[in-house]
Amino acid sequence: MDQPRPYELSDEFVAVPIEPAPAAVRLCVVVRTQPDAVAGWFVPLRAEVDTRVVLGCLADAGGTVQRWLELWVQDVDGLAQTPLARRGRLDNRLLDERWDRRLEAMRQLDGAGVLATLTEGAPAGPVLIDVEARRLATDAAAGWRLCQDDARLRQADLPAYGESLHRYLYRPDEPDAPLLGASSGAPTSPQTAPLETLLAEGRLVPLVLAGRLAVRTFHPADYEGLLRCLSGQARDEALCSQLPAPLAARMAQAPSAAQAELFLSAEGLAGRLPEVLLLKLGLLAELLESLRTHTALTGGPLLNLSPESFRVEWTQPPAALPSLWHARAVLVEPGQAIRLTVPGTDAAIFAAPDHAGPNVYRPPVAGLGVRGKAGLRIRQVSDDQAGQVVLDGTLAAQERIEPARQDLVWLRLALAGTRVDLYATLESHSALAAGEWRFRTLPLRLEADQVAALRSAEGVPLSAVPFELMVRLGSPCDLYSAGVLAVRTLLVDADTTLPKALDELLSLARELAQRRDPSVPPAQRVAGLLWQEPRFQDSLGPHRLVDEAVEPARALALLPQAIWCETLAIVARMFPGLGPDSYCPDWAGPASALQQVYEAPLAQLRALTRRLRSLVIVDNPGNREMQAVLRRQLELLVRPAEVRG
Repeated sequence: MDQPRPYELSDEFVAVPIEPAPAAVRLCVVVRTQPDAVAGWFVPLRAEVDTRVVLGCLADAGGTVQRWLELWVQDVDGLAQTPLARRGRLDNRLLDERWDRRLEAMRQLDGAGVLATLTEGAPAGPVLIDVEARRLATDAAAGWRLCQDDARLRQADLPAYGESLHRYLYRPDEPDAPLLGASSGAPTSPQTAPLETLLAEGRLVPLVLAGRLAVRTFHPADYEGLLRCLSGQARDEALCSQLPAPLAARMAQAPSAAQAELFLSAEGLAGRLPEVLLLKLGLLAELLESLRTHTALTGGPLLNLSPESFRVEWTQPPAALPSLWHARAVLVEPGQAIRLTVPGTDAAIFAAPDHAGPNVYRPPVAGLGVRGKAGLRIRQVSDDQAGQVVLDGTLAAQERIEPARQDLVWLRLALAGTRVDLYATLESHSALAAGEWRFRTLPLRLEADQVAALRSAEGVPLSAVPFELMVRLGSPCDLYSAGVLAVRTLLVDADTTLPKALDELLSLARELAQRRDPSVPPAQRVAGLLWQEPRFQDSLGPHRLVDEAVEPARALALLPQAIWCETLAIVARMFPGLGPDSYCPDWAGPASALQQVYEAPLAQLRALTRRLRSLVIVDNPGNREMQAVLRRQLELLVRPAEVRG
């Protein structure tokens, strides 16, 4: 059989087919002709805790790229050093189930953008690239498979697939062949051999080693670029220099600020403001719809939402429609949340392996990442009706702990030669000293020797007990991040930054809570604040929609006041726990059907978009300036004298 030939993309990149059988159109991975000092041989697009995403393509026999692709490669090494993994809560089967749920969510969200292959649902053998010959190393990978046979692994004195994050390659048809450790730090035994024997001492580079591969369309345009385009700012060309020339050329064809055609461009600011608002509100509705669908299909939140979570699909619009009306936001980062079943209980939580460092899109959930060592006193060990064990006691910690009602604390006790992991809720008590908390554990299924050790420790002060506050993260965290995305979409221009705009919007939300009157809708209270607080007109006015010098009062006059105030009210209510107007009163969220947090804001955004669309398409834009003048005069007549100044 003839070996597949690489397709030359430029002097720096080639497309190497990763399908051994010749075909008219081949699935390829893009490989550098010389390795990058940081990125290596492949072109990285994104990296998640258990997935690497690199650039690929579909190329025909003539070497023409028919479609640019994302190649999703399952890779568990990113989780190996996280606290979750060190406490033994993660294993390969859990991650495989997570992969399946996310893949189904991708299919639902991106439809034809996800390509069916033979490796996304079940792991095949390793995919190795001979970087010198620029071809698929078919012979070297032949016969090797991911070992999911726990009995075979235990027989070789190796950790079982379903009980660890370690992975091994083996030859199913050769019982005496050695196993190869295919994950970082994989334990060895007399029945293992170095992975380098498979990789020919570095000559072969693994695209897929011991996991799964999924393929979806790569959308070159990013969400931030679309916002710049809608606002009339210049396009950022930095990314184009990092990609193959044909792909960079395609990205350069995306509409720039000068090419941002709108229906009402000829009408000036009076026409442009409502149309830009309509398109941005449509984008926000698409984002919430994607989040709702993803949450419903996966049963969990994302916990890493940001503008980088979305790409923009540019479709060829009909001649009658401007190009910006056919830009669609596509969710491309399905999130890093991992569902963890609390060992020995029926409870489960969602956790994110990496929460290091502040992030403007990350919710300020109190207690996140608090861990240390504490003193502990067991007051009582009791049995419940189901034969499970419940502990009551007191925890004393130097660290500042601010648990919410749904949070858990993990405790590890070493007693009489046995180790017991406890999961408890904390409750402050007025009679306790500072830094002390009453705790009650979740019902646990324990061995008899563990129960005996706990009973013997009743009343005995224990010291240096490792603990960690396990904040129950859920869909309210994503709704907060979506609120920050809404602020970025609507209120950030060349003259203000996201932190400033977010600070002003949160101030507005708190003012709404303080002035709450159940008989007055939030949008009406926003209107009052805009007129009574000039700083809100400047920081939160519709002039922020476009990168153009315009007075805040004039911009407010060019848009129907009710629509803009309703817009600000929807965004303000997306932040949990700021008051009775918030869509989520706290961070707990619904116990089931986590997607419910998106129902109300999405319905209101859809209704607002329909109202605004009728103004953009049906209304006569030529009359808007006169309408704005008349509306301004009427407002001056009806507003109280103290407000008129």
